[in-house]
Amino acid sequence: MRKEKIIAALVIGCILSYVLSVLVLAHIKPEYNHFTDLVSELGRSGEPFNYVLNMVLILSGIGLMLMAWSISKLISTSKTSKYATISMGLFGVSVLCGGIFTCDSSCLAPTSYSGFLHAITGMPAVITAPTAFILFGRTFRSSPHFVSISAIVFWLGIASIFAMVASAVIFPYINLMGLGQRIAAIFQLTVPFIIAYKLFSYPI
Repeated sequence: MRKEKIIAALVIGCILSYVLSVLVLAHIKPEYNHFTDLVSELGRSGEPFNYVLNMVLILSGIGLMLMAWSISKLISTSKTSKYATISMGLFGVSVLCGGIFTCDSSCLAPTSYSGFLHAITGMPAVITAPTAFILFGRTFRSSPHFVSISAIVFWLGIASIFAMVASAVIFPYINLMGLGQRIAAIFQLTVPFIIAYKLFSYPI
């Protein structure tokens, strides 16, 4: 199996594992609320099986970086493709750091070194993820293999901007931060899944 298929399988597996781990970890924590609580709270120090979510995040970050690198080798080189690759790689770094540095008892009010790094390194993803999606969507237009997903990747990237802004501004105001984060996460998960699926089908 070509390395591209292995990398694509890793990303797809990590995305499915992320969704499953959030659902399972939330289920074994009765007081947890998907509408008001952040996902990171399931991976903070002291939580039962917190290492499961953190390990998934670490592997997901690595997978995103590898996928960005793999795709850059398969599409024509341009400024757009270079910036798309860099943005996706930085998105991967944010996800990786989210697993390495866990949040404190309150993810919104960090008091430890790890908590501060968890909050700080996660912020760039608000910019790097939509940027990567939009730029890859544009780049895919000139790729015979990826052209079929260029439009959906591009427009989901545009939509993700509104979702992320809403999750940071509107949902906290109405005390539904968890819901807002999950709506934004739909795009952060769906777009890489679509790209990884297409990468997996790349002809050997």
